[in-house]
Amino acid sequence: MPNPDYFEHYVVEDINLAETTFTNVRVPPNTNPIFDGGVTFNGILFIEIPNLVYFSGHVNLNGIIVGNGDVTDDTGTNWIYFPGTVSSSPVSMLPEEFGDLREETGTFLMAPGFSVTFGGNFETINGAVAANGIEFIGNAGGTIDGSVLNYADTAMDLSVSNDLFFNRYADTEMPAGFE
Repeated sequence: MPNPDYFEHYVVEDINLAETTFTNVRVPPNTNPIFDGGVTFNGILFIEIPNLVYFSGHVNLNGIIVGNGDVTDDTGTNWIYFPGTVSSSPVSMLPEEFGDLREETGTFLMAPGFSVTFGGNFETINGAVAANGIEFIGNAGGTIDGSVLNYADTAMDLSVSNDLFFNRYADTEMPAGFE
């Protein structure tokens, strides 16, 4: 089971939407941010419910996206949408100043209670993807280095025009934040 609260102690501040580079930030309820292309997230991006999060262009993620919803919530009232390209690096690649967070490996996105849509391409998503409703649509394509866990009662949508590769070779340990 996902435990989003496991990551909350890494958060250092609420997000300032005037910035383009974010480090260990929280998105408070009802912020509903739209991130234009060229944003970078380092460490934890902790999204509180309710929220609609839209990445309108390219996003660089060097860390983990966490949503604190309920694993039984299939309403689709909270969502994370990536219509553009996604670049990601595992937390183990963060600089030393990130301390213990660099050990929290195996998770890219843990967002129970959120529906998640990938519409743009990515080279590699570094870690497990877990949410309530998962779609890979349109130009989404690339490699997912981890498991995909869909907690919704509806099937995962794989309506893509590119190839998706699921690489679970490193899934020998429980991803960070799961119990």
